[in-house]
Amino acid sequence: MTPTFLERLDARLRDGWRNLAPALRDSAPSWTAPFADPCGGYRGRLGPADTYYTDFAVRLFDLAGGLPKDLERVGEFLGSLPPPNDLVDLFSRMNAARLLRRPDVVAPEVARRILDAQRAEGGGFAQPGEQTPSAYLTFLAGLVSEMLGEPIPEAGRMAAALRSLRQPSGGFSDRPGEAMAQANTTAAAVAALGMIGEGDPREAAAAAQFLAGLQTPEGGFRAHQEAPEADLLSTFTSLTSLAGMGALRWVRLAPIGRFVLSLHSPGNGFRASAADPESDIEYTFYGVGSLCLLQDHLNRARDPAVA
Repeated sequence: MTPTFLERLDARLRDGWRNLAPALRDSAPSWTAPFADPCGGYRGRLGPADTYYTDFAVRLFDLAGGLPKDLERVGEFLGSLPPPNDLVDLFSRMNAARLLRRPDVVAPEVARRILDAQRAEGGGFAQPGEQTPSAYLTFLAGLVSEMLGEPIPEAGRMAAALRSLRQPSGGFSDRPGEAMAQANTTAAAVAALGMIGEGDPREAAAAAQFLAGLQTPEGGFRAHQEAPEADLLSTFTSLTSLAGMGALRWVRLAPIGRFVLSLHSPGNGFRASAADPESDIEYTFYGVGSLCLLQDHLNRARDPAVA
C-alpha cells in the first residue's frame, strides 16, 4: 500500500530525530511541560488547552517519546470533548488520535459530515458557511480523507480549484483574488495536488523555485516575498515541500540549520522568529521538525538505501 502524505513525513522526521545531537533530544521532555493543562490537553501561550496545540504536543511526543501517563491523559482529554465542528479542529484531533493509536476519538461519520459541510461548490474546501476555496483547508481535507482511508471527494474539481490559485511566480495564494503567493499555501497546494494524483512536474519545479527564492541570507524562509524576516513555520513547510519534491539541493542547507538553532532557547523550546520573545509548542515542533528534515536529508545522502 502506498504510504500517505503524513506517513511519509513521519518517516522523515523519525529518521532525522535519531541522529540529532543527544543534548537536544535529551531536553525534549522539558519543552511540553510548561504548556500542560490539568485536563490532560495542551495549550498555547494564552488560554486553556485545545486540540490544535494538543496535536503539536503529541507530534513532539511521537518523536521524543512521551511518558505513558502523559499519553494516556491526552487520549482521555481528546475523548472527553464534544464532536469537532470544522476542518482545523477535525484534523488536529484525527492526527493526534492517529499518533496515539486511538481511532475511537473521532467517528468516521463525523469526519465525513464536516468534509461535506466545507466542500466549496466550485471545488476544493472553504471556511464553514463560505464558498471561497482555500488551499490550506483543501490540503487539510486531503489529509483527513487519507486518514479515513477513503478517496478524496471530487478530486478533479479540487485540482482545478487549486490551480486557479497559482501565481506567475510559481507559488500559490490561499484564496481566489489574493495575488500574494505564500510559502505555506504553496506547500499545501503542491501536496494536495500530489495526494490526488494531479501533480505536474513543471508546476512542482516552479513551486520549488518560488520556495527557494524565499530563503533569506540568514538561512530561514520568509512567509512571502514581502515579509520582513524568516520564521519557523515558513521554514518547516518549505523544507517539507522541497524534501518531498526532491529539491533540497536548490537551497543552502547549513544556514537553515544555523537559523533554526538561533531560535532555540535551551529548556524552553523554539521561538517563531528573531523578533519573538518566547517559545510555544507549535513553533517548537516546527523547529525540531526542521532539524529532523535536514538530518534526514543528510542520512539519505550518506546512505542511498534509506527509504
